[in-house]
Amino acid sequence: MRLRLRTLVLFTGGLLAACATTPPPSGALPRVLLELDDGRAESPISFPTSSHEAMIRFELPSDALRPARVWLRPAGAGTYRIVLYAPNPLEGPGEPITEVNAVVADGVVSSGKDARWIVTELGDVSPRKGLLWLGVRKVDGDPALWSSSRDAGHYFIRNDDPKNRIELLNVRRTPLVRLELVPSGT
Repeated sequence: MRLRLRTLVLFTGGLLAACATTPPPSGALPRVLLELDDGRAESPISFPTSSHEAMIRFELPSDALRPARVWLRPAGAGTYRIVLYAPNPLEGPGEPITEVNAVVADGVVSSGKDARWIVTELGDVSPRKGLLWLGVRKVDGDPALWSSSRDAGHYFIRNDDPKNRIELLNVRRTPLVRLELVPSGT
């Protein structure tokens, strides 16, 4: 399946909304929102234990862009751990690049029919090309992610519990998780 890209335009003086007939000013810095889902929240994906991790494989654009934010559509309240992984030599998830926690309160959980997204800053991550893996796991509470029935072929689960280890298991659903990329220096 093809990766869909959405481009947002950021101007140095702030975000400017323009009508369709007005071209963006020269020097505009593009932001790219990578999404694999179809935007339809159909069923939640839960995390049975803190050792289960949802893994999403992103193919980055050819320009070196900096991963800046992760957008999650939460189906349950709790603390989520978000980890970016560099690819290993076999293009699987390798060493962690950065990890952050996102706390989702009951009042901001999406019903699946609204447009609620949790946006989490990734911190100072260097620009990347090629592949990038994004992992989401449970830290506390009952976090869950909305998913669509679209099979993008880029979603896997794994379990790093030594007693019940699962490497990458392909799942025929796509979680509503998006990765925002920005030019380096922003």
